[in-house]
Amino acid sequence: MKKLSLIALVLGVSANAMAANNMEGATFGANKGDFYAKAQFGMVQKKYDGSDLNIKGIARDDLYLGYGISDVTTVRTAVGYLSSVDEDKMGLYMGKIGMNHRLLGKSQPVILDFFYDLHLGGLIKSRGNAIVGAGGTDFHYDNYSHGRYAVSTGFQVGKEIGKWANAAWAEIRYNIAGDNNKYTFESIIPAVGNGWVNADIKSSTDYAVGLKSSYEMTEKWLVNGAVTWKYTGSTSVDKVRLYGGGAMAPMVANSMLGDHQDAYQELIFNLGAYYNVAPNAQLGFYGEYTFDDAENNQVSHKETVYKYELGVKFNFMF
Repeated sequence: MKKLSLIALVLGVSANAMAANNMEGATFGANKGDFYAKAQFGMVQKKYDGSDLNIKGIARDDLYLGYGISDVTTVRTAVGYLSSVDEDKMGLYMGKIGMNHRLLGKSQPVILDFFYDLHLGGLIKSRGNAIVGAGGTDFHYDNYSHGRYAVSTGFQVGKEIGKWANAAWAEIRYNIAGDNNKYTFESIIPAVGNGWVNADIKSSTDYAVGLKSSYEMTEKWLVNGAVTWKYTGSTSVDKVRLYGGGAMAPMVANSMLGDHQDAYQELIFNLGAYYNVAPNAQLGFYGEYTFDDAENNQVSHKETVYKYELGVKFNFMF
């Protein structure tokens, strides 16, 4: 009896160790009853132009949770927070709830997943401030929320060959029109004065595709890599409401109307290494580098000379 108990314990620990190792695998999926948590802490460095004064540091903290309600369906949620002392800007940038459904499992020629998410950006008001002077307007966002809800859907096709796992995925996101925002303005020009604007922002669409690969070097070590292309749609304002300000304030408010032509693309490269510190716990380090094609005159996203992130991840499964 003792022998059987020992064998069962060893098999149980071995299975949990492999599950922990696979949490960063390209084709990872939770089984029925599995609960996982992934905590990520990174530091982003970005530079907007040739001046060292424009080197900005941003702390990023993300938490991902998931639970397998069956062997093929996982419910999940995620929340992310950004903070930058250099940019005087902080707040939640990500919040979503969703589901992953594995249509074809590992016994099939390929692994096929479909996923669906509701993005909760509309819960937090988008805030910003504009300083209006004789030479123009300097606008600054105070937080990372765009004040709108969104829905997204996508799929992933994967294949495991021995210790290698590879996957390709695609996602489309529809940002719902909304007006949960407050943009203040201030000026020493009496005719402009101080006030704030509320804007009706039109719906927009974002796209993303990517490739992922992972390799289990041992039962404890796993390395992975990914490349992602993202397209973020342009911001377009349909209507503005002005509160306060002087005689010229309507001109300032109306300057927000129309298409801001601030769509941009990103190409992101990611590498990571992960180690099982316990049967159901994993520690890892990652690095990420991003290229983009935004223009320097864009308010929502300025072109970066370089942008990279280094961070650590803690993963747990129960």
